[in-house]
Amino acid sequence: MYLLYIDESGTHPSSDRVVVGGVAVFERAAYWLKRDLADTVARFFPNDQQVPIHAPRLRTGGTRGLPETYAGLAASERRQMLDACYSTLLVSRHPVLFATVVDKEAATSGDAYRMAFEDVVSRFDLMLARFHAANRTQRGVVIMSESSTLRQAERAAGPSVSEGTQWGRTRNLSEVPLFVSKSRTRLLQAAGLVTNEVWGRYEKGIARHFDDMLPKFDREGTRLHGLTHRTAGVDACWCPACYSYRASNAASYNEGGREGTARGDPPPPRRSDHQPRGPAEEAAGGRQHDAPPDSDQRFGSAERYPSYSSPGAGSERDPDRQPESNENRATPWDT
Repeated sequence: MYLLYIDESGTHPSSDRVVVGGVAVFERAAYWLKRDLADTVARFFPNDQQVPIHAPRLRTGGTRGLPETYAGLAASERRQMLDACYSTLLVSRHPVLFATVVDKEAATSGDAYRMAFEDVVSRFDLMLARFHAANRTQRGVVIMSESSTLRQAERAAGPSVSEGTQWGRTRNLSEVPLFVSKSRTRLLQAAGLVTNEVWGRYEKGIARHFDDMLPKFDREGTRLHGLTHRTAGVDACWCPACYSYRASNAASYNEGGREGTARGDPPPPRRSDHQPRGPAEEAAGGRQHDAPPDSDQRFGSAERYPSYSSPGAGSERDPDRQPESNENRATPWDT
């Protein structure tokens, strides 16, 4: 089972964007990442190892509004602690990162938070579907802060995302989202590190750790699934998410046999971001899959969901192959 810890950034009205994202870890790997983060905090607070990791507070240079727990650290020491926490997250091979950035003006329904939340959950579900196609079936659970804006959004939205999103059914989630106190779990605090850094990159142009974080986002080859930017100006945006999206569309167009036609017809116009496509549709390279597949074919073929470890043609599954229950086993993001 995989656990997806979700947090949010950009909740204040002055922000033009909202970011929802976090870290996904295999159930047994969660302990090791949590322990590594706890050890990092202990280097700065040896007498109080329960001090939470709060990226915006650690990043600030002033003392106004600073929690009492950080009062004993100078600004330079807070930055050192923040850098150390990012380093711990990024050197670990366990987490897979997800983040969706939604420009508030591009939100179709006006609810940018719900759009970003459902997009992240859909992409998490898509990753689990790829694992299923590779005979590595896993289920997932979404965990988020009980004080988050998303909790109200989830309660008011009717059916839970464990049943489906605006882009279709979710087929690999075992339970409705679970809510816990952010101060009590290091992995929700790690999710906050991800969303705060992504928000800073898109809202403020600050990318202190963003480039190092980029390889940790879920991907298939060169196609970046884990990072998404929903904006009305996707054709003019050169962020990694938008660039990967355009490259995937171009590859799909070329593979469709239309490259070098006599008439030189341009590719079909891209759907407006005010009518956002779902993660599965984007993963298929621009082809639409609006109708849910039959239950006996719900995960599609290996061709539709290519995998890092799909067996070759004519091969059979190794009967001695162990399920993904060993935290030392090589994983897709290690290769």
